[in-house]
Amino acid sequence: MSSLKNQKAERFPMYLLVLNGVPYLPHYRNVDVYVGPGYGQTNFDRYSAQQLRLQGAQYYPKMPWSRDVNGVVDEKNP
Repeated sequence: MSSLKNQKAERFPMYLLVLNGVPYLPHYRNVDVYVGPGYGQTNFDRYSAQQLRLQGAQYYPKMPWSRDVNGVVDEKNP
């Protein structure tokens, strides 16, 4: 039996957006929704890539874990 402790999560190329030094990552349930630090605990703001880009955010490539594309993200389900 294989131990989960020694297995690594598969990672995928993806872009994060940085605005004024603050990173915004795609939400893990929906890649079309970007969230900032503290999301789901102290911060519940959600943004589209277009909203962030219009304010001057820059794209940076990263290798986070897989994200979904169809998940519902709202006030009841952050």
